[in-house]
Amino acid sequence: MQQLCLLCLLGAARALAPPVQQLESLAPPAPQLESRVVAAIKGVAAELGSKERDAARSVEALGEFGTATGALVVAKWLTPETVEDVYTFWQDGLKGAARDVTRVNRWRSTDAKAALTFAAIVPFTFPWTPLYLPLIDEALEGTPREAFVPSCFSKTRLGAMRRLAGGADATTPEWSPRNAEESLGFFRDGTALAARDLRRGRGLVSGGDSWVVWTRFIGLAFSTFPLTPLLLPTIDRRRPNGTRSDFVPSHYRSVRLDALARLRRWEAARYGDCVATLRSVATDRRPPTTRVLDAAIDAQRLKQAPADMLDALAGGGDRWQLAYIVDKNAVVARRRERGDSGASWKRSVKRFFLPWSRLDDGVFVDFVRAVQRFDAETLDNENGVYKLFGSDFFQTTVRGSFRWTERGVCGFRPDVATFKVGPFDFKQDLEEPIAFDDVPMKSLPFFKFIHVDNVVAVAQGRSGSVALWTRLPRDL
Repeated sequence: MQQLCLLCLLGAARALAPPVQQLESLAPPAPQLESRVVAAIKGVAAELGSKERDAARSVEALGEFGTATGALVVAKWLTPETVEDVYTFWQDGLKGAARDVTRVNRWRSTDAKAALTFAAIVPFTFPWTPLYLPLIDEALEGTPREAFVPSCFSKTRLGAMRRLAGGADATTPEWSPRNAEESLGFFRDGTALAARDLRRGRGLVSGGDSWVVWTRFIGLAFSTFPLTPLLLPTIDRRRPNGTRSDFVPSHYRSVRLDALARLRRWEAARYGDCVATLRSVATDRRPPTTRVLDAAIDAQRLKQAPADMLDALAGGGDRWQLAYIVDKNAVVARRRERGDSGASWKRSVKRFFLPWSRLDDGVFVDFVRAVQRFDAETLDNENGVYKLFGSDFFQTTVRGSFRWTERGVCGFRPDVATFKVGPFDFKQDLEEPIAFDDVPMKSLPFFKFIHVDNVVAVAQGRSGSVALWTRLPRDL
């Protein structure tokens, strides 16, 4: 009876385990996790057998078991091979149980008790129950497995069933998801493809799909998430006359998912180069302005998190010097040219015969030293011109507050302006009738930041022009 209570408690604790997303970063190597689960089972057993039980300690022991087993699922058990073994365990064991029901002369009281104990833990540990059994054996030490596992699920019977069936080909296709992260990526990428088709007006039942296929797939995903993609090879092996197109929409099949993966690898290489190009503006060997313009356009597809950009831009109170600017018309024209080979050819000819037309690609700002600073703690912005054509005879700065939105838009309004002409300094307060926080963002000067790292910051202004700043060393 004590074993029954122990297993029920362990099952309940497993049901309360943290979700997969919280455990991905917690999982140490699998052998350590298995030892941790065994220790957790022993801890629950000790609490259960203690004469002076403490509710707080019991809850703590159960919580430790739930966390340890949840991490083990993520680190080791979420693989196609494990899913195949688990599926075979239940398939063969249930076949054996159905056979035993008809053989009354083989019924034994010990097997009935084991079945009751086994049935108590299964609802809370399914489908991973067979994977817990070796850990429970180790934790309970001298207790035989026959005390809590019925004979139809014993190693001997299951081995005989597998030999009788000839065994299943456990080879998993290379393109199949291999773990929890890839399993979630399967749903993410397939859903992204479905959403893209909807935006393009293709619909979900185009390309050979049907609502019957979608219904089957949604039902399967609802009942097996996040194991669904790990189960697909097992399902395929047991449907020799069926095809995956019967129950998996084209958006989630290997052809389209592989194409999306190739596209992402190509984009990663291309847009990784664009970041390198932008960062090279901060070096002595600057790239041509055409390449900088192309890199700034490509960087708009990087989709950097706005919070990360704010931290890089203003987290340390760094100063940023303007290094490159290009107006809206040049950006729009370049986007159009990149999609039209004829326009690109004409552009090359124009640059060759009219060299000054290269200014349409933007210019490096070497004739003026313009610097700005953002402070995330005080939400203070300072922007100034400190040298003009190498001379500091004239300087001007404006200072005020700034606001940052979840879309990476930075709005600002100067409160104070200062001027320096030779030895003379002037200061002027810029009073406004409306409080800064009450002014709509669309009414403020603003920058929509595109990319920010520890070297460069790229943003598009309200006018549509694009600017690039390079970070100044803190000791200057």
